Amino acid sequence: MLFFHTQRVAKRKTALLLILFIFTFLCLVWLAHQVIFFFIPNDETFNFVNWLYHGDTGADTQQITSLSVGLTVTCVFSTLLAIAYKFIQLSKDGCAIASDLGGKRILPNSTHPQEKVLINVVEEMAIAASIPVPQIFILPG
Repeated sequence: MLFFHTQRVAKRKTALLLILFIFTFLCLVWLAHQVIFFFIPNDETFNFVNWLYHGDTGADTQQITSLSVGLTVTCVFSTLLAIAYKFIQLSKDGCAIASDLGGKRILPNSTHPQEKVLINVVEEMAIAASIPVPQIFILPG
């Protein structure tokens, strides 16, 4: 059946997106380390230029390790915070999300001919599915 094939394809795409997200996150952590260790060198942190030309890091291994761990924890925490914020934002009901996207609510007593057709179609689908008639929004674009 086409439904099950489509579901398998969607699961594969979801797995691919998850892998790409993890890869992107690791690249973000790596890039943050590069910025800290290369573009902002000073006497207290690992100086890549001194290490490259003189073999001197400018900092001991414990400082480098603690800075790396702190930077990684900061990246993980900020990413988890952004995920939680977006999850809470998208956990609202459909009306709130449609309104946030700039949707225009169609009232059941609308007199516009095209809106009336849309209302009739939605009402018929709701009756056929034995569910209450939902609120209707038209999204821009």
